[in-house]
Amino acid sequence: MNRSHRLQPVKEFIRRQEDEVAKAMNRAAEELRQAQAQLEALQQFRRQYSGELPRQGGAVRGALLHEYRAFLANLGRAIQEQEEKLVRLRQRHAELERSWRQVHCRHRGVEKFQHKLERQEIHALERRLQNELDDRSASRFRKPKPKW
Repeated sequence: MNRSHRLQPVKEFIRRQEDEVAKAMNRAAEELRQAQAQLEALQQFRRQYSGELPRQGGAVRGALLHEYRAFLANLGRAIQEQEEKLVRLRQRHAELERSWRQVHCRHRGVEKFQHKLERQEIHALERRLQNELDDRSASRFRKPKPKW
């Protein structure tokens, strides 16, 4: 078995690793998009809701005002938690992207090395064939030695 062929299982293993990390990175990107959309929805809801102070007959009742402020505080906490989640998801996505780049570079390196070995093997084969042809050609034109 040629040296280049012996690298094939290594190349396949690294390719599978690259695919797995790429899939994980895509899942993380989707989670990131969803979390960003949720954050934007919460912020939009807060903007809409905070502009609507509940009134009854021109005056705000104390209990209603207290509930309104508590709801806005809860909404603020939900927004803060979503922002923290978004930070974690961005970090996770960045880690996966770094991992993918490393595995991808390793995969490309193995491929390049394999191609280099293949070229060397082809070159060695061509040299061997040329030597054989040269030997055959030379043997045709050699004079037989006299037998005395």
